[in-house]
Amino acid sequence: MLIGFGSKDNEADDDESVLKKLGCERSYFWADRDEGRSALNRVLEFLRPGDTMVIVDFDRLETEFGRLLQVLEHLHGRQIRLHVHRHQLIPGTPAGETFLQCSAILAAASRLLERPSDVGARAARTRGRPHALSSADQIKVRQMLLEKGASVLDVARKLHVSPATIYRYSPRRRKDPQQ
Repeated sequence: MLIGFGSKDNEADDDESVLKKLGCERSYFWADRDEGRSALNRVLEFLRPGDTMVIVDFDRLETEFGRLLQVLEHLHGRQIRLHVHRHQLIPGTPAGETFLQCSAILAAASRLLERPSDVGARAARTRGRPHALSSADQIKVRQMLLEKGASVLDVARKLHVSPATIYRYSPRRRKDPQQ
């Protein structure tokens, strides 16, 4: 069964007459974008496996690329063919089949791109934040502060880190309880 879906509000093209000429037995129309979403939901509910949804152009179906891919996947999953009149994408023709295969590939790619890399995030959390100073540099800090009596600022400049980093890795200087 050929089921049409189009716009009533398009002055350049008369979707209703085009869909009638194409032999649509039933058609759903919308006047504005909000009404178009509910009309699209109604036509998707009405369609049955083996039916063909006929549209004049892609912008009648959906204007957002991600949503268009979702609708195409939905139609394909329910074994509903799509006929796009303006682009001559007719089910069963080489162009129509190529289009469906390309849209399936794009839908799969968009799912991969939208999904965060759980593996990479988990690995980063396991590794933790890298240390500002290597073990060898930590030993140098202790030696310079305790044995050579260098100031924290001098040690920080020499190792190209902030004084806060030196304090973090240096032995605690405790006040003598007797003083």
